[in-house]
Amino acid sequence: RWPGSPCPSRSLASAWPRLEGEGDCVRVMTIHAAKGLEFPVVVVPFLHQKFRHDNAPYVDPSLGIAFKVGDEQNFDREVAPRLYNQLQRLSRQKTLAEEKRIFYVACTRAQNSLILSGRTDVDPSRPSYMNWLAEGIGVSLDSLRPGKFIVGTECMRSLSPDTESSGVLERQYELAISVRSDSPEQRPVRVVSLPNVALENTLPTVAVEPLTPQRRGEIFSATQIKTYRECPTKYYLQFILGLPKDHTAREQEDASDGSDTSYGDIEGTLTHAILQNLRSADVGAEWLRELVSNTITASFGQNMDRLQGLSEAVYSNAVKFVNSSIGKEILGALEAKN
Repeated sequence: RWPGSPCPSRSLASAWPRLEGEGDCVRVMTIHAAKGLEFPVVVVPFLHQKFRHDNAPYVDPSLGIAFKVGDEQNFDREVAPRLYNQLQRLSRQKTLAEEKRIFYVACTRAQNSLILSGRTDVDPSRPSYMNWLAEGIGVSLDSLRPGKFIVGTECMRSLSPDTESSGVLERQYELAISVRSDSPEQRPVRVVSLPNVALENTLPTVAVEPLTPQRRGEIFSATQIKTYRECPTKYYLQFILGLPKDHTAREQEDASDGSDTSYGDIEGTLTHAILQNLRSADVGAEWLRELVSNTITASFGQNMDRLQGLSEAVYSNAVKFVNSSIGKEILGALEAKN
């Protein structure tokens, strides 16, 4: 639509024809989506942007899991174990290796023209597509100016167009790069020679003996560990009791009536009382409903107007616990003990 024109309604927009990406048109897609495809002209923008690295906890199949822990001398401070630093380094090396493969895929999608766009005032010590590009062609980014310069020459071989002979033609072609800039500065291009060394991380290597896989009790996922570190109560409600994620929002909504005790607090207390009375996973639905009803009546009497629906919520929590893997394990152990 034209700039300044009103946004069309949903009904009109749905009636417009859709472009299938064929013919003379511009296709905007991610580099992953472009794998295996080729285009006459390819534009790769934002070469200066920083890469996104994974955050802790860091998980390695052979070394284990690592995250920062509280300092025993100062509880307001966290310390990073050596394994944390090692797994963080390995994680960032994997990210950079993957980004190099992605950048190669993006540049090799072009059939005729490749346009690379980005800022040149980037920190040369920080990895980015733009710095890799400058290192690859041996050019200093702080000296680029609009114009064309020759990177080098390459010998190109091709079959002779003469059908009577099958010779191979060799020609020297200059590798030229055109630079365009919106900066008014006119600075000469300075070509630098890079040492022929592997661009690897020079940090010292920490030798860590691989862990032997051993299962001791429950297996915890990275999501469970992150949730527990954020809030142990949230972990208990979500992964132990199996409550839905919107449970907290419902607590806040029900607590807005000005009472000292929120709906969620009452529901959690009653659920805990119900679970304390369970001694076996083999319980019937009718028996469990009666247990819930008697517990609520003993706690609040017959005045249930404000707590309408509480019985179903507590019963649902108890059923989820009984049917969960940790619930069956706990109740099975209690049953064997009795």
